[in-house]
Amino acid sequence: MTPAWPPVLIALIATFAVQLLASAGSATTQVAAPALADAIAAEVRLLGVYTALLFVATLASGLVAGSLVTRFGAIRISQVALLSCAMGLVVATAGNTAALAVCAILVGCGLGPATPASSHLLARLAPPGWRNIVFSLKQTGVPLGIGLAGLIVPPLTVGWGWRAGFLAVAGLCLATAALLQPIRTTFDSDLETGARIRPFNPLAPLSAVLTDRKFHPLLSASLVFTGNQSCINSFLVSALVADVGMDLVSAGVVFSLALATGAAARLWWGWVADRWVRPYRVLAIVGFGIGLSNLLFGLLDASWPIHGIAAIAMVMAVMSIGWNGVYLAELSRLAGPIGAAEATGAGAVVSFTGVVIMAPLFSLILGWSGSYGLAFALFGFCSAAVALPLLRR
Repeated sequence: MTPAWPPVLIALIATFAVQLLASAGSATTQVAAPALADAIAAEVRLLGVYTALLFVATLASGLVAGSLVTRFGAIRISQVALLSCAMGLVVATAGNTAALAVCAILVGCGLGPATPASSHLLARLAPPGWRNIVFSLKQTGVPLGIGLAGLIVPPLTVGWGWRAGFLAVAGLCLATAALLQPIRTTFDSDLETGARIRPFNPLAPLSAVLTDRKFHPLLSASLVFTGNQSCINSFLVSALVADVGMDLVSAGVVFSLALATGAAARLWWGWVADRWVRPYRVLAIVGFGIGLSNLLFGLLDASWPIHGIAAIAMVMAVMSIGWNGVYLAELSRLAGPIGAAEATGAGAVVSFTGVVIMAPLFSLILGWSGSYGLAFALFGFCSAAVALPLLRR
């Protein structure tokens, strides 16, 4: 018997769990990379190849997922996604580079459908006045999933060898997929059994979104915001050491505080968008906030107290990491005949494109100027610029 809980609460718990475990699966190899490299006599730099394969598989599966969700249901596709993650992690335990390549593809194929499937379900069930907070709550599964991998994989690797961490996360993925089965009939009640599946035309949903002008301000903001977010994740520690003069341990502590604050901010921005400020205005505030906080970061140096440095880094994270749930909720609201699953899948592709473009661009600016602060300031200017059209919506 289905528990007498609000359907949206059950759906939120289910989709959060899927996002949590899919994200943990995607981070497992990175977390275990040093021990894994020693075990298979590979170099850690090959992690870039693994990440590239994971990224390509995530994009491709995310584009196809919309039609699969419509045909087979959000819960069923979520179960398949978790099964794909588990299979990839198990294959990796073969302990060679070919197995890791297969792992990257299978885990990517599990990570890609998580957002379209959850968006399809939550867009149907979330009350209009709670849409942004519901989507934001679900999106906290991404950083928490990465944190989960960081919490359980290293101790298991030290105590039992690197395979133990892979198998543990795979087991959690399988257990979660099994726990979803009792609610499948209830939540996959909107199947369109005659819906066409587009495995050979995955760009159709992307084309539909890109050609619809109402999506353009959101997509532009997402591309730049996500690129800036990825650069904070990748370069903040190095910037604190090189530009601000912090030691590595202190920089790591500040970075951890910033990420934790950014994850909590997802709930804050969702609440603001549902209660006080229209979602477009929230995203505009985020864009201007990124611009200001990135500019302030460029003013930091060794004379600043550590609590002041930490405060600015945390504000950067609040602005750069907390907005994703509001973006996905608004894409779902505007989807119309495109469908929430396909619209958010296409939106995720645009977001990932920001990473592809802006992370190398940050490196180029850094190589030319030698200043992390200048690179962050320029990215902040770009974020403020794409925020301007959002004010007019």
